[in-house]
Amino acid sequence: MFGAAACETVSVSPEQLQLINSGSQSGIIMSYKEHAGLWGSTINIANVATGRIYSLAMHGGDNWVNAGPDMVMTPPGTYRVLDGSIYATDMSGTMPLLQWWFRDFDVRAGEVVDVGTLRLSDINVKSIPSDELVQFFRGLVSGGDNSDVSTYVMYEVDYSDDARVQAMLKSKYPTLAVEPVKRPLQVALDRKEFEALIVEAYRPGADVKYPSAPEVEAKVSRLVAEFVRSSVAEGPTMHVPAN
Repeated sequence: MFGAAACETVSVSPEQLQLINSGSQSGIIMSYKEHAGLWGSTINIANVATGRIYSLAMHGGDNWVNAGPDMVMTPPGTYRVLDGSIYATDMSGTMPLLQWWFRDFDVRAGEVVDVGTLRLSDINVKSIPSDELVQFFRGLVSGGDNSDVSTYVMYEVDYSDDARVQAMLKSKYPTLAVEPVKRPLQVALDRKEFEALIVEAYRPGADVKYPSAPEVEAKVSRLVAEFVRSSVAEGPTMHVPAN
């Protein structure tokens, strides 16, 4: 069943491919590398000017029919990564911080832009050197709280498996006549900056009480958003349709 479903991940129709090959339309290519057994990912990207959303459905494993990159036809413009999900046969997960992770990127007229392969990596909070974190986890243990709040996920893109990606791309779109332009998504904060924000989220409040796990997660999200907004020049506003 899942092998058959994978055949439907080709998002560009033959008619659309003709428009891309003629240079009258542009396109975006993205890939995903399997993480923790989650072999599939869907990423939503929006045109900043129009708010129109384009979805890329990618299979990151080696053993699926049509595994590999996905491509969507788009008009030229500025684009923004909105959100996404990762999944396997019997489980799925969201990526709540993804909307803050990458800077906007441009797609020019007639281009097919390959933004790279999305990779996820885990940050074990307990491995970050910090007195605040040590005290926090000691407090959890002494209080009898066994909540697992020790892992966060960060994102990056690269071209380290480009040969595999290009082979799969040619298999899925053998008549693509446009040479893809490599324009990797740019990360808005690096690992050290993210770790510093995590530490800040775990600090006790004015009442000297450590935050709960949900409070920490909410604070991490807020701090990441504030960091990106302050470090990246304010871009154009974007209206995203409800549907």
